[in-house]
Amino acid sequence: MDLVNFKVGCKYIALNILDILLTERYEDNLTNLPCDNACFVGVKEFMNVPTPVFDMGLWMNRTTTQDTNTNLLKELRAHFDAFSQLEVRMTEEQMDGESLKALQALQTWCDQFESDNEDLTQLIEKTTSLVAQGLQMLNHESSSQLKHLVVSPLIRILEAACEHVEISYKPIIVFTTLDGQTPYLGLLVDKVEDSVNINDEEIKPLESVTQFNLELSEQTRKMLKGIANIGDKYTLLVNPAEIFRPEVA
Repeated sequence: MDLVNFKVGCKYIALNILDILLTERYEDNLTNLPCDNACFVGVKEFMNVPTPVFDMGLWMNRTTTQDTNTNLLKELRAHFDAFSQLEVRMTEEQMDGESLKALQALQTWCDQFESDNEDLTQLIEKTTSLVAQGLQMLNHESSSQLKHLVVSPLIRILEAACEHVEISYKPIIVFTTLDGQTPYLGLLVDKVEDSVNINDEEIKPLESVTQFNLELSEQTRKMLKGIANIGDKYTLLVNPAEIFRPEVA
């Protein structure tokens, strides 16, 4: 079976390649409609067919990737602003108190930071190293030295991290099909991860994990064909014919 693997936040979903009609860049230009389904993003006119689009990030992670990135950007900018203000005030006078406060706050944030984005992780690792250097320099070096060797480089790295978060998120809509020709619905995902070929026996039933008191709604059970280990990660195989279909009493 040929599958296309998609990244959704820190998780992955896969679709049979025969269930995919086309993908296109999400431009945030959908038509909104009143709907009780929180995952519903809007309607996209695709191949002359009004096609509903659903956010798989909200379904998989209980929050959208966009919201996650917005919160991350807010936190990064707060630290960027703090060090920018500190840099302006720094003179030959010692400012150990303010420097310590800013460095400790950033150190705590870095310790809690988690991401599978390699480029962003490398930037945060550089940030952590500079913070450690700054904490060692306190009470031993002048403010001008601390500014030159730690604060100014930190500002540049934090600015680069902000820019990376802003430009790296380029979500796409995966338009699915049931007959190979007509759009059925669209799935909003972060990006295409890879394409793989797996045998049917490599797809494990949901019961292999739900037996451990993991409760899934009936709708979710119908949406998922199973789970597969692709490379070093697990991915959920989605059945587009059952995605967000209303329950029939």
